[in-house]
Amino acid sequence: MVLVERKVETAIAQEMPDSIGIMFDGWSTGSTYYVGVYATYVVEDSPRRVLLAFAPLLEENDFGADAHITFITETLAVFGKRLDCLRFIVGDNCTTNQAIATRMGLPLVGCASHRLNLAIQQHLAEHEALLAQVNELMCQLGTKRNAGTLRKYTDVRSVKRNVTRWSSTLKMVKRFLQIKDAAKHVEAVEELVPRSRDCRRLMKLQDDLRALDSICLKLQSNETTLADVRTCLMGL
Repeated sequence: MVLVERKVETAIAQEMPDSIGIMFDGWSTGSTYYVGVYATYVVEDSPRRVLLAFAPLLEENDFGADAHITFITETLAVFGKRLDCLRFIVGDNCTTNQAIATRMGLPLVGCASHRLNLAIQQHLAEHEALLAQVNELMCQLGTKRNAGTLRKYTDVRSVKRNVTRWSSTLKMVKRFLQIKDAAKHVEAVEELVPRSRDCRRLMKLQDDLRALDSICLKLQSNETTLADVRTCLMGL
């Protein structure tokens, strides 16, 4: 495995030009904080995004800008590169990343998907009470007895949302609108079924989330430019 690692590092180093950008993000599991670093560059008019590192910070008790800069510096050194080869960095729009960009003297290209997610969360907050009600309904419809009753009227099962992923809210709302008539036959959850007025709100919310989902997919396209990103976000 060590030999394979060295060969991969050598291949990446040989391909990587002297003018690149990097993308990075942090992720925690348990008590361990990991950082992923990608190099982004162009080879023969073809964009490349190559994973350079995915590991804990060198100093695991320091999560500030300097610790991240040290991690990036050491990562680039593995591939024979220095900080002066960087032209920009891409990351979430948080204060730590802003400090990193300032200290490195580089432009920070904020993550458009992160900004979109923040906007969506703000929009969903206006409907949180209703969404919590629907989620509780879905949880109750997932119990053995209620699920058995529901199956008498539809083959479609309930779906709960994952609060960390807004797309799961769209799936939950869509599923509720599919099974709402069948759910009315489950006596144990009758009080949880939203009334007609709230169902109309959910239908409107579903349309909004579908439109936002299409924007989210566009932001992830290789063909999308920064100008396209600005147009998408300004149109919200």
